[in-house]
Amino acid sequence: MEEFLKGEPKVLGAVQIMIALINLSIGIIMISIPFDHREPAISLILATPAWGPLMFIISGSLSISAAVKPTKRLVTISLVFNTISAVLAAAASIMGIISVILGLRSPFLKNEVETGIDSLMLILNLLEFCIAVSVSAFGCKVTCCNAREVVVIQSPNPGMTPMLP
Repeated sequence: MEEFLKGEPKVLGAVQIMIALINLSIGIIMISIPFDHREPAISLILATPAWGPLMFIISGSLSISAAVKPTKRLVTISLVFNTISAVLAAAASIMGIISVILGLRSPFLKNEVETGIDSLMLILNLLEFCIAVSVSAFGCKVTCCNAREVVVIQSPNPGMTPMLP
């Protein structure tokens, strides 16, 4: 469990929650911008400001719980949710990149405020991705990768090579 605690999961979990709250607030601001004769941002159409922060709050809370009471079960649950958060953050970042690029090249140009907010959400999603991956890496060191356990497969017949499916 010391390997997991070396990664400062309590601090990273708190940062995850704070970024999620900022992202949620920015999403609410983005929703409140009127759409005068133009399309809303792709990130809004796909509801990225809703599902992204929700998952980051859950995984941040689990990271803090696993740091306060580091049991193997909590660390594993934190690992699972941070891995899911990393995948969702990567997806949200890709959607954010597409949204910003299409917003800049669209015939119905978004206003500068919306493009700036979309870009800020992209940066925060990238930061969430990095945090979720780092917490997952330290969780994996504890739950998955145990260097002391080495599996050796020996064939009963030394002339025969074992075939694994």
